[in-house]
Amino acid sequence: MKRLEYNHIKEIEPFIRKYGYNEYNCNIVTLLMWKDLYEFYYEVHEHFLVGYWQYLGKIRWMMPLCEEKYFKEAMDYILNYSKTHNIKFSLEAVVEPFVNLLKKYYPEHTFIYRLEENAGDYIYDVSQHATLKGKKMQKRRNHYNAFIKEYNGRFEYVPYKKEMKENVLFFLNNWKEEHHHKDDIEEEIKGISQLLDHYDELKLFGGVFYIDNKISGFTLASKLYDNTLQIHVEKVNRHIRGLYVALLKSFLNEHLEYHFMNREDDLGLPELRKAKMDLQPLYRVIKYAVELNNIKLIRPNDTHTNEIKQLWLECFEDENTNSTEFYFNHLYHKDYTYAIEYNQHIIAAMQIKPMKLKVGEKEIDTHFIVGVCTQKMYRGNGLMRIMMEKAIDDHRNDAFLILQAYNWDIYKTFNFNEKYFHKIAIIKDKFEDITQNVYNFKFGYNTHLMLESYKRFTSCYEGYCLRDVSYYDEYFIPYHQNENHKTIFVFQDDECLGYIVYELLEDHIYVHEMTIKNNDALKVILNELLDEIQNIKVRMPIQLNLNSNEQIIANMAIRYQDETIQKEIEGLSSKLFINEIL
Repeated sequence: MKRLEYNHIKEIEPFIRKYGYNEYNCNIVTLLMWKDLYEFYYEVHEHFLVGYWQYLGKIRWMMPLCEEKYFKEAMDYILNYSKTHNIKFSLEAVVEPFVNLLKKYYPEHTFIYRLEENAGDYIYDVSQHATLKGKKMQKRRNHYNAFIKEYNGRFEYVPYKKEMKENVLFFLNNWKEEHHHKDDIEEEIKGISQLLDHYDELKLFGGVFYIDNKISGFTLASKLYDNTLQIHVEKVNRHIRGLYVALLKSFLNEHLEYHFMNREDDLGLPELRKAKMDLQPLYRVIKYAVELNNIKLIRPNDTHTNEIKQLWLECFEDENTNSTEFYFNHLYHKDYTYAIEYNQHIIAAMQIKPMKLKVGEKEIDTHFIVGVCTQKMYRGNGLMRIMMEKAIDDHRNDAFLILQAYNWDIYKTFNFNEKYFHKIAIIKDKFEDITQNVYNFKFGYNTHLMLESYKRFTSCYEGYCLRDVSYYDEYFIPYHQNENHKTIFVFQDDECLGYIVYELLEDHIYVHEMTIKNNDALKVILNELLDEIQNIKVRMPIQLNLNSNEQIIANMAIRYQDETIQKEIEGLSSKLFINEIL
């Protein structure tokens, strides 16, 4: 491997031009601009070019540049080189077409792909920013118009010429003094200076913006792809409103032969990300890091719990710290959990918890799959499948398995199909078709009354979850108390007709569970709740009817593993009630 220098341009550039990807690291200008900070080493072979960056003692390979027919030859060389030289194999700035080639030419699970969200290039419409037309450009037009109003007749944009170099560097060094991380900026200015020394050879094009005959802005770009230019440098006096817009607009109007503009990534910096999003990108180039797959399927121990908890919070948007703490204090158990470990970190997990159901006259022990989650950056690696297949095999003697899901379709490949549905009824108007029976209401929680009400309510169903005192004491009541939900019992004379558990939200009440068979009593209590807020959403069994404004929603999917039970449940599909906290 030899370290990239400017005298290597003619050797390396043809490979980049012919086989490079529309990604800003696949640009000889980028490689040269940062070569002293991110040292780039490369080799040219008969059929391909390979190279890597070395930074802070770590080596990261660039995608090899070659025709597809030599793709595996190039990749095998990189893999063998890494092994021979005791280098941890890692590819960076990998785009999706390259990932597809890896999946095509190498067996499944050879590599693991990590989404590099911070590394995605921002792509923009050149015409949009050159003209500032359209609703999306309104904010930028406002800045531009403010600039014109303040500086009309006092500014000039001029394409860069080589004799401007010293004045441009003087401007950049003054610009540096107003910013933090001066060491990094000095490296950048050093790289810019070297690029300007090879301005014509690299076919660069830039622009200088003067205000009152003084440089106030500078930009530098190159051709990245057939119709795409890449902005390498864009510096202005940030105290002048609208100057960024004016510089870019002036520059792009000189280069309308390009349709798209690549403005590189945001480095994961929140302020830079906001600025680049405010420019209204058309899309971002999705990128990955690729390493050899050394994942492990494990049954976690107590040392893994905090990592799994953090994974839970990251993956489930409707969970918060409070609800997550409840789950892991009351419902989580390591013995019911599968996890994927990678580089000594948990990147995926799921639980499969015991559950007892009544089906017809039988009491059946089965398992409920819950909390299937994969860290966002590792999705698409088939980690869920590895855990699911193992869990299904471990519980192959169960008559069936049950799960809930946000996306049902992804579980159909495991032979899970939606078999139990519930309704959401929207109540906006008070019921008038009720008798004048006297009902009494009582707030609070009472384990005995709740369990008895549940047993009466499910007595008309042929399939339901069996509950006991511990279910209410250890799970149901603590959960709803933790979430600040309310419970109302309905009495007629001294008889408890059932309960409803509900949550008061900002714009509606949501009824999580109800065990009231008496339709008249149910309507009375809903009328009472409508005095608090004018919109109620009631979760209820599919067999019940309150009004015409009802939506049927899949609640449970079942994977049958016993044909006899399958026939029984299929025959009971309209008489099931499952509404568990698991």
